[in-house]
Amino acid sequence: DIDEITEVPDPVTFYKEYVHPDKPIKMKKAVVDHPAFTKWTDKYFLKLDIPPNTQVEVEYHKKEIRGIPTKAVNFKVFVTTHRKSQLYMIGSVPNFLRKDLRLQHCLQCGDMVNKMIDTAIMWFSGGGTSSVVHVDSYHNLNCVYRGSKHFVLVNPHKYQHLSHIDRLEGGYSSVDVDSVDMRKYPGLAKVEYIHAHIDAGDCLYIPYGWIHQVRSFNSNIATNIWWQGIADFDLDTC
Repeated sequence: DIDEITEVPDPVTFYKEYVHPDKPIKMKKAVVDHPAFTKWTDKYFLKLDIPPNTQVEVEYHKKEIRGIPTKAVNFKVFVTTHRKSQLYMIGSVPNFLRKDLRLQHCLQCGDMVNKMIDTAIMWFSGGGTSSVVHVDSYHNLNCVYRGSKHFVLVNPHKYQHLSHIDRLEGGYSSVDVDSVDMRKYPGLAKVEYIHAHIDAGDCLYIPYGWIHQVRSFNSNIATNIWWQGIADFDLDTC
């Protein structure tokens, strides 16, 4: 299982102990004091004072299929139907919800904010989602506000050659995560898998390039922040 800490580190400690050495870490109860953690209920979403035709982008398959376009649906219709549907809201955090989020303490650093942070994504579903095995071209801090998620991580420095990331254009694997053919992919039996179960309020740091697969459980909301590494990162700005 993954290492975990019970306090969100300051930016300098986070960079020196986790980002620079490429070490994933689970942060327990990292966002329980953020407004979104208590506010983001279905009732709250349905009472939001937003235009009645406000739309969000959704996928129509809880099991990820790369290359299929998203579709726009009414946000409040999604909220009322998501628990019993296959719809999966994935996209930039809507502007009308950003006021409820706080930038995690470990990222509150001048160079990170001004040069490195790329985007914040919201993941919202009725649970039962599963991703492909993939890598991100960014560092990733994923935080859960409702439900739970299970991550399986693979260290690319040790097992890149065995991970079967065969769709290089998209940084993902064609392996069926629900029915892995070990005769076709015998190398997967030799890989060391790191498991991380993330409950509501927890965050997980996934270093740039780390191979991972994600599943969600129960009505589920998470956000993640992607940021780029830079060669001239200045700790003095933290």
